[in-house]
Amino acid sequence: MIADLPPTTPDLPRPSATAPPPVDRIVALCSNGATSALPNDSAVPPDPTADATRERDAEDAIRSGDPTRAWALLEPLAAAPGNPHTPRACELIGMLRERAGGQEDARHIYQDYLRRFPQDEGAPRVRQRLAALGDSGPMGTRAASPAVRDTPADRVSVRGVVSQFYLHDRSRSIFLTAQPATASTNPDRRDNVDELLSVADIVGRATLGTTRIEARASFGHVAEYRPVILVGADRNRGSYDLLDQLYLDVAIDRLNTSLRIGRQTRYGSGIFGRFDGVRAGVDVRSNVRLNLVAGFPVWSERQTWVDRSRPFYGLGADLTSPNGRRSIGVYWFDQRAAGLVDRQSIGIEGHSASRVLSLSGLVDFNVAFGTLDAALLNASIRLGRTSNLAVLLQQFHAPTLSLTNAALGQPTPSLDVVRDLFALDALQQAARDRTLLTRSASVTYSHDLSAKWHVIVDGSVFSTGASPASFGVPAFPATGTEIAIGVQAIGDGLMLPRDTWLVGLRTATLQRSHLYAGDLTVRLPVAPRLMLAPRLRFALRDQRLATGDQRVIAPSMRLVWRPIRNTELEAEAGGNFIWQRYTTDRLIGTRFERAFIGHIGYRLRF
Repeated sequence: MIADLPPTTPDLPRPSATAPPPVDRIVALCSNGATSALPNDSAVPPDPTADATRERDAEDAIRSGDPTRAWALLEPLAAAPGNPHTPRACELIGMLRERAGGQEDARHIYQDYLRRFPQDEGAPRVRQRLAALGDSGPMGTRAASPAVRDTPADRVSVRGVVSQFYLHDRSRSIFLTAQPATASTNPDRRDNVDELLSVADIVGRATLGTTRIEARASFGHVAEYRPVILVGADRNRGSYDLLDQLYLDVAIDRLNTSLRIGRQTRYGSGIFGRFDGVRAGVDVRSNVRLNLVAGFPVWSERQTWVDRSRPFYGLGADLTSPNGRRSIGVYWFDQRAAGLVDRQSIGIEGHSASRVLSLSGLVDFNVAFGTLDAALLNASIRLGRTSNLAVLLQQFHAPTLSLTNAALGQPTPSLDVVRDLFALDALQQAARDRTLLTRSASVTYSHDLSAKWHVIVDGSVFSTGASPASFGVPAFPATGTEIAIGVQAIGDGLMLPRDTWLVGLRTATLQRSHLYAGDLTVRLPVAPRLMLAPRLRFALRDQRLATGDQRVIAPSMRLVWRPIRNTELEAEAGGNFIWQRYTTDRLIGTRFERAFIGHIGYRLRF
């Protein structure tokens, strides 16, 4: 998904925040109008401006993949009776629980939402989500039960965000000491980033009787102001467009059918990412659904055209239990390129949810290559009232194993050309050699220390296999086993009623280095419409394969001002200070780099 603002900070690891919030408090806050779970700062009188800011910040956190921060922002809104922002907060909390695998919890939240706020503007969306639980089709396509599917009044809504940000990163580096002293030790000044990013993400929805329509356009443009350089380490190629999503989605409850056409994203049914095409589904019985998908893969959001060189189709069927807590699906996937079978696979997907344990999994077997292409197991376990444990096991190929990979690294990287140079067996072997296999396991534990403090601890182990030298392409070494461990503490309302404090520490043992990093971020609402966010990051990297180290200190300050409703002006300024020590056969010395990093822009919501 196109983000409003890409990171412009150095490559410092960020603490993980992937664990779902505590289940009991989620359901209590948005079920039966309960208010017993109010945080300690609930005695603070409501502030309409600050509450609107919290709602917008929570939506931003969800878009950026930070559910923990979103939960911290939404909790006081959901717990405040009579607050006009409570309905939207409960809707978003239901979405968070649904994404974390708690389908049954989300179902209760959505049902109570419709009971408490039947006339709210979000009611049609909540009805759609409630109807969709237990189904993996586009836009939630399974029809709602008769108790829920009261024919809503016809409604049309348009929501979106438009933003423009100017991004700049200028650095200057110099060798403080160097042996031997060469021209390369002279000061090096460069503009690493100098661009204007313009982004729009617009969603229109219409409910016409039992027909639900959604259209989305998410696109952008990067105006590059650095000189175009096509060779060397700095491969700036000039300005470019972005196209993330562009689709039309229609679901007809009366016919139990759905259709989504255009650019979209899917992880499952043999598809792992963006594609241009169509997804359709029909319920042949109350718990049996047939699915069809067809189209062309998209390699990046920079690809703004339809590349028809690799057409695919997929067929599948889903079986869901009557209560929606368990489902299983099977599929067949076939993709062609240059007149050859590019990729064929069969797969199985499933999920199971209860009050204590939620499981989801995927197995994709590549028939054309006779190997396991991808496997995933995700578990979320409830440990008491205030703790959760999440476990994720993955195996996947990068890029996805296909015959097209045989062209990677070739003088003319096209399967149409390479197929005339090698026999089919050689093509398959070349594709295997150019495809890296990654295995990973991660565990995330979250716990509420108090009403104001939450802690998250995570650890992961991962490895990526080697790419051997073959067919004129040099080898790429395996990473070996890499390990990362992090801890993150989040505090709310510590100095001001609605401030947020985040402290994170992280360590990693990587292929080439040991990494130690820390992060302190504070969000201070100093005025009803003004927020300051100072941040300090540091990192130490020790080389494993050579002698030397790198130290980084990166302070910054972000300011967000909301002069009028749905309008944000944002600016951030900061610096990177890097000390690099070299001890190699060719160079001994110390290099110092300082950089100014900043952005300024606006964001309009409607």
